[in-house]
Amino acid sequence: MIKQGHGFVLDENEGLSIAINEELIKKQDINKFNSLMSGKVVLDSEEELPADLLRKIGYKGSNKFQAGTYSVVRYQGYFLVNL
Repeated sequence: MIKQGHGFVLDENEGLSIAINEELIKKQDINKFNSLMSGKVVLDSEEELPADLLRKIGYKGSNKFQAGTYSVVRYQGYFLVNL
């Protein structure tokens, strides 16, 4: 897991999640923290992450993520946004 800050997590089924440190986001942006606490986040438009970065962590899926609602779970001090 990530020792501090935010990052990416690749699970055993090669699913990608964004890991957001709960304490850090609470200090940085209380509105985002409250949104994550709701258990979902909404992307208003398609988002793209750098493909080379995703390949480096072993992710084989698309680097484009469609607009829509994504689930959020809490795990060991992190919000995990399942992409």
